[in-house]
Amino acid sequence: MHDFLWENSWTYRQSVEQGIEKGIEQGIERGIREDIVILVKTRFPTLTELVKERTAHIRGEKALRQVLVAIYGADSEQSVHSYLLTLKSKKK
Repeated sequence: MHDFLWENSWTYRQSVEQGIEKGIEQGIERGIREDIVILVKTRFPTLTELVKERTAHIRGEKALRQVLVAIYGADSEQSVHSYLLTLKSKKK
């Protein structure tokens, strides 16, 4: 009976919904991050490790999409390299 009441409580439902939303958000971010790496590997393979390092800490779909668009629109490896250096790296 206790489990039934708990599972049907507002708190439980909110916790489950938040967990699902967070999982979806993380999945989207992971997908965009993978797209960024694939794009760089294809166009500027020497920058693959740098892009992984410089984007590892970025959170949020919007921020990651901005990186993807910036790299996609770049006209040279040097411009991508310069752009990546403007991104803050994860503090150690």
